[in-house]
Amino acid sequence: MYPCNQCKEDLPSMYDLRIHLRVHTGTKPHPCTHPKCGMAFDKPYQLMVHTRVHTGEKPYRCNYPGCERPFRLPCHLKRHIRTHTTAEVHICNKCSAMFTSAYEVKIHARTHVVVHACTHPGCVIVCKSAAHLRVHKRVHTGERPFACTLCPHRCKQASQLKVHMLVHTGERPWSCPQCPMWFARKQQVKDHARVHTQEKPFKCGECPKVYCRKDSLKKHMRTHHTTVYTLDSFVFDLNDIPLELIQ
Repeated sequence: MYPCNQCKEDLPSMYDLRIHLRVHTGTKPHPCTHPKCGMAFDKPYQLMVHTRVHTGEKPYRCNYPGCERPFRLPCHLKRHIRTHTTAEVHICNKCSAMFTSAYEVKIHARTHVVVHACTHPGCVIVCKSAAHLRVHKRVHTGERPFACTLCPHRCKQASQLKVHMLVHTGERPWSCPQCPMWFARKQQVKDHARVHTQEKPFKCGECPKVYCRKDSLKKHMRTHHTTVYTLDSFVFDLNDIPLELIQ
């Protein structure tokens, strides 16, 4: 077995481990080359299926008498065939596609949503709405439009400013169920709980050190391990990137 040094999962082969590590790094080495798409995928098969969105290819055809409707994926064809054998049919009000349940119509409706892809060079993020895309772009522009009225601190999102204001008010709405400690954020309660459980899930991949907090591991990595790391096509030095970007 090949253990992941980022989590506790064991993989059956080195290939599976490399694929699994992309969950932690966000690496998607198979980008769509269609203009203005921006999508990228973990595996070649996923890219092949995705390209049918642009080419219009639908190789799977219904053989029910008088139908012959084509589909991009076998699962879509299988789902469609049930519309010929079930009494209740649910129809999409956008394209008249037929489904056997209201839930399937709801899932299908997402295909009619406009894709909002980030156009920043090298970024493959796709957002579910224009509003989410505007917020994401602040990662690249550095824009922080939400200013604290009590100090110079600025935030990218209104929710972040709301959390920041707790620094000034002293409010700590989240309590530990095992001791009298109170915290400003829910995540702080989860991190603190490891003090009681002694759980240390964040393991250094270079030495035996383990930590109960991710930020403690990041600090350790920057302080003690500055060698060049490689992963697939990635080559970087930990001293060359901001601490908050180390995952």
